[in-house]
Amino acid sequence: MFVRFKDMNRPKLKIKLTTVDYIVEIIGLIGIICLIVLPIYYFNDLPIRILKHFNAFGQPDSYGNKVMIWFVPIIALLLYIGMTILNKYPHIFNYPIKIANENAERFYKIATKSIRFLKVVIIVSFSYLNFRIIKTGLNETEGIGDIFLPIFLILIIGTIGFMVYEMMKK
Repeated sequence: MFVRFKDMNRPKLKIKLTTVDYIVEIIGLIGIICLIVLPIYYFNDLPIRILKHFNAFGQPDSYGNKVMIWFVPIIALLLYIGMTILNKYPHIFNYPIKIANENAERFYKIATKSIRFLKVVIIVSFSYLNFRIIKTGLNETEGIGDIFLPIFLILIIGTIGFMVYEMMKK
């Protein structure tokens, strides 16, 4: 079954970024830079086998070749680029209400801010993961801790919940 856009005639607006939007974008960019610089800096110091997976409690449970240290940055970079491009086309997003000229700007702003924040949560989380993988490989720590997954899920679900709440309140 294919999903069709119910309303392809939505207004196509360019949403102007606020100061907060720019700050969030800068945080995401810093996260991407960290994701690339950390493996470069530590690569030669890492053992041949490094951690490649954590269980739900943040404990290491699988190891692989140290080249795997590039897996997280590559996935994060692809997500970052994809979400940045996606955010330029808010008229194609799904919304809980019909989008018209009168409400398009408001809904597009909420949606693009939410995508921007989700992007940063993902990039910062991936940066933390890669940092902990490196530190575990160097025997300076073990795992990511048992609080990481609940915090990550709360931030993701909370952002989506906030977006839906903001859209439905008027």
